[in-house]
Amino acid sequence: MKKPLYLSLICVATVTVAVFVIPNERVPAKKKVIFIAGNPSHGPGEHEHRAGCLLLVDQLNKSGLAIEAVVTTNGWPADEKIFEGAAAVVIYSDGGENHPVINHLATFKKLADRGVGIGCIHYAVEIPKGPGGD
Repeated sequence: MKKPLYLSLICVATVTVAVFVIPNERVPAKKKVIFIAGNPSHGPGEHEHRAGCLLLVDQLNKSGLAIEAVVTTNGWPADEKIFEGAAAVVIYSDGGENHPVINHLATFKKLADRGVGIGCIHYAVEIPKGPGGD
């Protein structure tokens, strides 16, 4: 084979690989979503905060979306480093005076001020009157 034809074939092959094999779109960075499962408050099979969070996280992580969902159980996390890099926090718990955020309002406000999304499921939407609800 002549060198010019050989070089032309190599160039065509290189361009083909670059265009069709190497992805030309950036894969979006995964967004970290933290689920806070409240403390157990009812009998087995009733208001299962932990089980509900585990099911939701499992499905989100299997969805193919650019999401990394994690669960922290039994109320407010013992290690607040879990919030580092969070894009959103979802709380599935009892509300009112038993709401996991009530004793951590300053930390939660910092998350909100950073633009972290906040969602509440079930009774976590119930905020008591007073400082927590103001």
